[in-house]
Amino acid sequence: MMNKKNEPNLENQPIEQRIFLSYSRENTSIMKRILKKLESYGFSVWIDDNLILGTESWKTAIEDAIRQSQGLVVIMSPNSKESLWVERELDFARVQGVRIFPVLAAGEENNAIPNRYRSHSPQAKYHVTIL
Repeated sequence: MMNKKNEPNLENQPIEQRIFLSYSRENTSIMKRILKKLESYGFSVWIDDNLILGTESWKTAIEDAIRQSQGLVVIMSPNSKESLWVERELDFARVQGVRIFPVLAAGEENNAIPNRYRSHSPQAKYHVTIL
């Protein structure tokens, strides 16, 4: 259900909706805008900003956070398409049965979205508004 501003009406949503936010470090400024918007809608959003990159505890924390999430929002861009970690997060979420919500934030489908996640339907369109 949408309200007058074409924003989702979350009044009847459960209190705790956990979202894992996957992004390339090169897209940190976009991530922060999306994070702020998701939180304004009442979502609890997990990002890896307080962890030491590449450590075993970082990998474990990411896997645990994905397992505990109701959805994974992935910021798609040419940078994220090249990111090994974004790819791993997507694959892990898919294996765990976590719903994936792609946001095409930069680039075009051919240079921002990995082949296996593209829609091959000519009617498919992506529209993203970043506030």
